[in-house]
Amino acid sequence: MVPKRVVQDIIPSSRRSIRLVPLTNTEDRKKIKKHEIEDDTLDEIELSKEEKVKISSLKPLAREKSSEKPLKRFKKLFIFLGILACIVMIGFALSLIYSKAIVTITSEKLSLNIDGKFIAKKDINNTDLLGYQVITITDEFHKKIPAVDGALVQTKAKGTVILYNSYSTTTQKIVAGSRLSSSNGLIYKTLTSVTIPGKKTIQGKVTPGAISVVVIADQYGEQYNAKVSTGDTYKFIGYKGTSKYDTFSAKLKTDIIGGYSGKKKTISPELAKSTMVEVENTLKTMLLNKIKTIIPSGFVMFDNAYNIEYLQTSTSTAQDNTADIGSKGTLYAVVFNTKSLINYIAKKEIQTSGLIDYKIEGLESLKFTIINTKDFSAKKGTALSFTLTGPANVIGIIKEDTLKNKLLGLKLKEVDSVIKDDPSIKYVKVLLTPFWMRSFPNSSDNITIDYK
Repeated sequence: MVPKRVVQDIIPSSRRSIRLVPLTNTEDRKKIKKHEIEDDTLDEIELSKEEKVKISSLKPLAREKSSEKPLKRFKKLFIFLGILACIVMIGFALSLIYSKAIVTITSEKLSLNIDGKFIAKKDINNTDLLGYQVITITDEFHKKIPAVDGALVQTKAKGTVILYNSYSTTTQKIVAGSRLSSSNGLIYKTLTSVTIPGKKTIQGKVTPGAISVVVIADQYGEQYNAKVSTGDTYKFIGYKGTSKYDTFSAKLKTDIIGGYSGKKKTISPELAKSTMVEVENTLKTMLLNKIKTIIPSGFVMFDNAYNIEYLQTSTSTAQDNTADIGSKGTLYAVVFNTKSLINYIAKKEIQTSGLIDYKIEGLESLKFTIINTKDFSAKKGTALSFTLTGPANVIGIIKEDTLKNKLLGLKLKEVDSVIKDDPSIKYVKVLLTPFWMRSFPNSSDNITIDYK
């Protein structure tokens, strides 16, 4: 009888189950499974010699693999922690470079309720007195209205000519009514008697005697109107046929105008009056719109703080059945320096608030009324007496560049010390990004100032 061969002869004392041995061969797996038992109840099992060899060679492999697993896991964990640390360091560095701060400021505000009478004088620089300045603009507006035929009108053209004496060195008297003829045969008469001086010879050059006289057309009509630019020469009709005809002459000194014969266009007086009112109202609107665009920064102009002078430029008729109604307007605007005005009105309140640099809101909306309307003239620069009523606000101005420079790199908990130094700031709210930042950026470009 062949003795039994048992498994315990070849299994180490580690008390491990054969089930923990990894096998790649399917037949081996079946054989081991057939004989597997728990370590603490292991009995003798008969195995062939080949089976013993296989089991002996597989058990050390299982022990080797189980010892490598913790090492690999530790290595992976170390790599992961290294990558995470790099990401954190890069993120922290980027946050320092690209960090931003939004500072929302509520400015200190002083509310005023203005109600008083004041006197201002032109171009006063004394801080104890109130001064004003004047801005002047001019514009013109015309409107055409229908014209109709009027009564028959006949007028003679009139002008001034210069009479010349190239005839002799002696004087020549010309009586009133002496007739002169133009080159196209139109006749004019002298209105007064004159004496033409004789000619003179100076350094071999002959200078004719000359004198001016007013002439009038012999007949009615526009054809007698003449211009100096034509250069026409006029002759004495009474000297025709004598040697004096070519040596006594006349030239235009002024245009001859006013000649007319016919029915002139006319307009209704009522229509002309109402149109002029319309023209001046339109001109007033034009001037007020224009003045608002040229008021200097830091100055204010109140409603009704101006004078306007109108000059009628034309009420002429034309031949196209229309008449031109026009007016030229000059506006004299009273303007105040806003800070000088508010300091004069509310000097004590501003000093109490501690505000140094500030702006004024609502000043343009105050009700302004001139008291001495009959005596005041902006053109002449007389004293101005007026009332001013309504609410206005004095709001502190923050110097953004100065504030940003103070905040650069400052810790968040130190902001209060900066705010207390500026009387123009009432409240401050700070938003830093990323959220973990506790200091302001080191670049003023990354700090934004907003106002509430």
